[in-house]
Amino acid sequence: MAFCFWLAGVAVLLLGEPGWALPSGIKGSPALEPPVGKVTSMSVSEGEMIFVCHINGFYPAKIEATWRKGGEIVEQDTFRGSVTRNLDGTYHASLGVEMDLTDRGLYRCHIQHVGLPEPLVLAWEAPGGNQTQ
Repeated sequence: MAFCFWLAGVAVLLLGEPGWALPSGIKGSPALEPPVGKVTSMSVSEGEMIFVCHINGFYPAKIEATWRKGGEIVEQDTFRGSVTRNLDGTYHASLGVEMDLTDRGLYRCHIQHVGLPEPLVLAWEAPGGNQTQ
């Protein structure tokens, strides 16, 4: 019989006889974890910018994330990073969108995950902590 668990971010495989048990407090995978997120930006050219929605710390890996402009899902000019496992067994992902600088206040990152009671909606915040309107 084999057991696998995470210890300090490393998968450990234990082999044992039937009836053998894991020490108390050791789990085979993380508990349900909701994602946390942040939107960053970078200038691409005069009048163009990219927003990136960074999503981290979620488990299980299945997650739905979209960029929306004024409530409408934006597929064109959107790029997705892969969902990747963190050392602690949770996952992270990113989602970017290229836009005209004048539209930056219209964009929101919408995240749906089984660990969230309702979708998480994130907007870019200007330096100094002021959220765009």
